Amino acid sequence: MFWNLSDSRIDSFFDKNGRINDNRLRNYVLKSSPKIGWENSQTINHINLIERIIIENKNFSDICAEILNSKRLEAVIEMINNEFAKLISEKRRILMIACLKMRFNILNDIIN
Repeated sequence: MFWNLSDSRIDSFFDKNGRINDNRLRNYVLKSSPKIGWENSQTINHINLIERIIIENKNFSDICAEILNSKRLEAVIEMINNEFAKLISEKRRILMIACLKMRFNILNDIIN
């Protein structure tokens, strides 16, 4: 997440008061695309890919529900805060966490 963005591009996700621009983040989340695709689809984002997989195979919905739980999300956030805090800028870390939470919420809405 955001590995290919410069610090100035990371800054552009924040307003002058230091708050994340949710619309800009949502655009990032919905425009990010996986390295794999779907037959007969020109472009597909990560969210659409998971949604298509669930439509094709209902068992995947159960797998997603098991993976997408708040305890796992909190564990990942804790790891980012503990292990990456000294390696990346605070804004990048905050943006990564906000992105994970947004993806988590979108995917939970799809599977529920």
